[in-house]
Amino acid sequence: MISVKVSGDDNGGGFVLFEVPASPLSGPPLHVHHIEDEWFHVLEGQLKVQIGSRLFTLEQGASAYLPRRVPHAWQTVGQQPARFLSLAQPAGRLEAYMVALSTLVRQGAPDAASMKALFEKYEMEMIGPPLQDDGRA
Repeated sequence: MISVKVSGDDNGGGFVLFEVPASPLSGPPLHVHHIEDEWFHVLEGQLKVQIGSRLFTLEQGASAYLPRRVPHAWQTVGQQPARFLSLAQPAGRLEAYMVALSTLVRQGAPDAASMKALFEKYEMEMIGPPLQDDGRA
């Protein structure tokens, strides 16, 4: 379960810091944040990250910056889980999205229409499918 390490409530909405555990081959669809810049830092495992048209593999200890309004997605690599920090600036919309997503997931696997509506409610846009496992890091 995603945990909030520093809430926007703690710093006037300046940023939110999440710790994200990710199961093997998991990750969101290609999407855009209209409000937040985002930064990832891998604590364990590996992440494949698409930023715009570029694809990167982040090893443990590596970071990536994902500017607002630039399409991006991530996926864990291979059959190993990953754990990473995600910092979003400003805090409000993405933090509220994560709370709403957690509620939706607890009710069962959300369908595509529910996910699209949730993204839009929090000023994000789904623009493509999740990254696919091509067997390479």
